[in-house]
Amino acid sequence: MFQKTEKQKELYRLFKKNRTVLAEGGGRSGKTTAIVRYIVLRALKFPGTDHLIGRFRFSHCKQSICFQTFPKLAEIEGLNYNSFLNKSDWFYDFPNGSKIWIGGFDSKERTEKILGNEYSSIYLNESSQIDFNTYEMILSRLN
Repeated sequence: MFQKTEKQKELYRLFKKNRTVLAEGGGRSGKTTAIVRYIVLRALKFPGTDHLIGRFRFSHCKQSICFQTFPKLAEIEGLNYNSFLNKSDWFYDFPNGSKIWIGGFDSKERTEKILGNEYSSIYLNESSQIDFNTYEMILSRLN
């Protein structure tokens, strides 16, 4: 079972009160795990919703989120998220119709694909790597 640290509890409280949250902390502090878990909970709570987890380089997002964070969460929570992963379009397809999309902004085609959807949640992992114009474009897809 996932046991939140005090900092993660504070982060969850911030999510409930704010539209935009900047989480800071050292490497291995649990930011990404807590945020991804929160998005999974939102996807499960609200059927048919789309959510985005993105990073500047798609390959880095795929590696850190799909191959590290999701398996770690699955182990903690006793779930098999890999069975939900669509590796041709890179999204997690949940039984209730919700999707969590994995994206990168390192090419025009990838960015345009991401901008073709609207999202209930957007998480920009390693946001300091994303330029401000791209950030503003991405936020225009938050519904």
